[in-house]
Formats: sequence, C-alpha cells, structure tokens
Amino acid sequence: MSNELKNKSVNINTSPEESSNEKESSKSGGLSMLARVSTLSWDLVVPIVGGVLLGTYIDKRTGNELRWTLSLLVLGIIIAFANLYNLYMDHKSSIDMNQEERSDEEISDDKEK
Repeated sequence: MSNELKNKSVNINTSPEESSNEKESSKSGGLSMLARVSTLSWDLVVPIVGGVLLGTYIDKRTGNELRWTLSLLVLGIIIAFANLYNLYMDHKSSIDMNQEERSDEEISDDKEK
C-alpha cells in the first residue's frame, strides 16, 4: 500500500480535473506547434519549388534556357517571404489578444477582491 502511494504523485494544490486539463493543454500545445511548423514549411517550400518546377516546364516548352525558371524562382522567394511575414503578423496579433484577455481577467479579479 505504501509503495503505491510513493509511486503515485499527487499534487495537493490541484484537483484531478485540473491535472487532466494540464495534460490536455500540453498535448494540444504540441499539436498546435506541429501544425504551425508544417504550415510554415508549406508556406515557404511550395512557392519556391513550385516556381522552379513551373519555370523549368515553361523553359522546356518555349526553348528558353533559364529565363522562366529564374524569374519564377525569384517570384516564389518573394511569395514565401510574404507568407512568412503574414504568419508572423498573425502570431503577433494572437499574442496581443491573449495578453489583453489576461489583463482583463486580472482587472476583474482585482474588482472581486
């Protein structure tokens, strides 16, 4: 019996519901990070590789050497950086919104006291 109690770590300050919520939030946090990384990679890779592949195809069809390939490569890089900037701005605005919500909660907590 005492071994079972030693093996189970129980936090006195939190209820079992809160500890399960923490586990779920850490899982969703990991999945959220995975989603962000995959979105970032797609937003960067697809325009660049797509531009090179499309440029190579057009160059072969028209007989040009590298005109379309280089042009669409540069365009793909510009689009990739624009996507990166948009993701950064979205992330920044979500952080700002979270900070505003937390400050509103702190104000309401102070009023209750």
